Amino acid sequence: MQYEQANCKFACTSAGRPCSKCKQQRVASFTIEMQPAANPYAPEGTPVEASNFRRHLLELPDRRLVHRLRIKLTRHPDNWAQNQPDGGSLVLATACIDGVITFYKPLLNRDNRVILFHEWAHLLKYSMRLASKLFNTAAILEEDGYFFRRYALTNHEENWAVHLGEVILAPKPEPFLEFCQEAPLRAMILALALTRALHAVPASKASPYHRDWLARCRYIREHCTRPAVAELKSLARGECCGSGRSCSNLARTIFGGLPALGF
Repeated sequence: MQYEQANCKFACTSAGRPCSKCKQQRVASFTIEMQPAANPYAPEGTPVEASNFRRHLLELPDRRLVHRLRIKLTRHPDNWAQNQPDGGSLVLATACIDGVITFYKPLLNRDNRVILFHEWAHLLKYSMRLASKLFNTAAILEEDGYFFRRYALTNHEENWAVHLGEVILAPKPEPFLEFCQEAPLRAMILALALTRALHAVPASKASPYHRDWLARCRYIREHCTRPAVAELKSLARGECCGSGRSCSNLARTIFGGLPALGF
């Protein structure tokens, strides 16, 4: 697919190519903005170009949530002071509520698709307040349960983004199947949110994997609903969970909100 001309404040006329001044490109409804490094540092690998993101953007379940993709060729400010590998996790990308996803020094030897889908999952959580609230509640109930990777333990937002963007939407089925078996309650809520998002996408903007993800949502509905509901009923009869919170009240909160998600 050719890039469409972005609205350039320099009035550039190089149709189908990025403006040499503003570094903006457009593919379908996305604005991809390259921001060259002011102070380049020793490269850790081969930097990506905007064209490397075309296919990944078009694969997103609902690409309309992404209003702008910003690619910075410098590290995130929080990364400069870190002494890797013992300095913690690098900030590779961020997603803002206004639909802007920013990558920081993306490299060809990183899985930028996984990172993009992770950040897109944040945008979906921002857009679905009820599903977000119910997931946060489910995360409390399953806080001693399964986590695909340690980063999902950071907070409810990363819990959602890891398990939706990196597990349910991942090409490989093994992590998906394991998540469904070990965390049926969170899987059920994520599937309800994803189903609503997929059904709202016009056919002209659907991902090439649209049907595959609907099939995964159906799998979760068929295999996770019964154990998730059984877990909720059991908790609703109990007094408290390990953290001391009232599990019965939390379970009733989820039960009350599920119909609005299409349960």
